[in-house]
Amino acid sequence: MDLNAGRLVLQNLIDLGPEEACLKAVTEILDVSHHVYFIEVKDVEVAEGGSEQVAINDPYDRLGDVQRLNEGRLLTVKVPGYDGNYVLVIFPFAD
Repeated sequence: MDLNAGRLVLQNLIDLGPEEACLKAVTEILDVSHHVYFIEVKDVEVAEGGSEQVAINDPYDRLGDVQRLNEGRLLTVKVPGYDGNYVLVIFPFAD
């Protein structure tokens, strides 16, 4: 089954820099408000020729939280008007 709930509309997009390499916005999904974070990441080479995905500047370890839930490297997106690669994180507002 597919559920087409329309396009994702981002409201109040703000750049949290320089304190964080992160963009923040709000969206509605199925009539529920959600936080939207774009966490800027880069690949860093590690031993044995591999690489690891790390956040540029993530003092609250948002990327680490999501990586632990997802068990590793996450897909990245490009955000129009901003340089870099970002991991997109969406979660609902608290009650």
